[in-house]
Amino acid sequence: MPNSSQKGMNLWEAARVIGVPFSRRVLPETRMIQGEELCFSYLNWGEDTPIPMLLLHGRSQTAHSWDFVGLSFANEYRIIALDQRGHGDSDWSSSADYSMGAFQRDLEDILGKLNLNKVILVGLSMGGRNAWMFASKHPELVKALIIVDSGPEVMETGVKRIRQFIDLPDQVPTYEEFVERVHNFNPRRDIEQIRGSLQHNIRQTDEGAWTWKYDKVFRQGASSLDGWSEVELWEALPLITCPTLVIRGGRSDILSEQTTKKMVDIIPNCESITIEGAGHLVPGDKPVESINAIREFLRSCDSS
Repeated sequence: MPNSSQKGMNLWEAARVIGVPFSRRVLPETRMIQGEELCFSYLNWGEDTPIPMLLLHGRSQTAHSWDFVGLSFANEYRIIALDQRGHGDSDWSSSADYSMGAFQRDLEDILGKLNLNKVILVGLSMGGRNAWMFASKHPELVKALIIVDSGPEVMETGVKRIRQFIDLPDQVPTYEEFVERVHNFNPRRDIEQIRGSLQHNIRQTDEGAWTWKYDKVFRQGASSLDGWSEVELWEALPLITCPTLVIRGGRSDILSEQTTKKMVDIIPNCESITIEGAGHLVPGDKPVESINAIREFLRSCDSS
């Protein structure tokens, strides 16, 4: 783990600095659940609240990507932020199976074992695709769906930029070099915020270097979307029956305005919002605006 000088601001300090609304200083409990194929780690917030909200991170991220959202909504919902297979503290697949089908089996397994029904399902990027595919197949289990900067079609500019970042050397000598690398990749993010949050995304090797906390297979060109074509991703959208919100970053180079509009037109009960100033990683770039958009959407669902 990084020492105290490397950790930067804690969650509450960072939340107060950027204006994230929260009722009390609460941290999630890290829990493990044994699935049919792998063992999964997840963060649990607000268990006394009756309505579950399941949060799915993007590729090469972890459950802690949603810490501001969990902190803000912990009094209103039971928040479950999952480390998806091959990420964070969940198991890596021994057969390198990171297909869409595998992620779907995981969600079916986890919701069943946790006895979750009428869940609010929120997913960013890869997690967004996993979320809408699940909602299309299990409409009885999903109360509301929030897709964050994810669509059946992605812009090549963003894919190339992310690929260049992923292709950087896997290990660096110091924690601070990782902070600088991430800040160079995403200068919109405050460097102290990066310094604090990065501790959940990297680990120290036995030799003392620092490396990412996700399966290297993702760095070798393996696609988390294997087995699902663009056509199949589009065909799933009209099958979604719950209220749906698509959140797009105003500076996203992954999800275009055109694709967003087409998604809203195809999903039966769908609306969209653009978070100005945010790139692809919307909840991290603009957490306050993202939280406000989610809260307003859920209020509209409850009042309808």
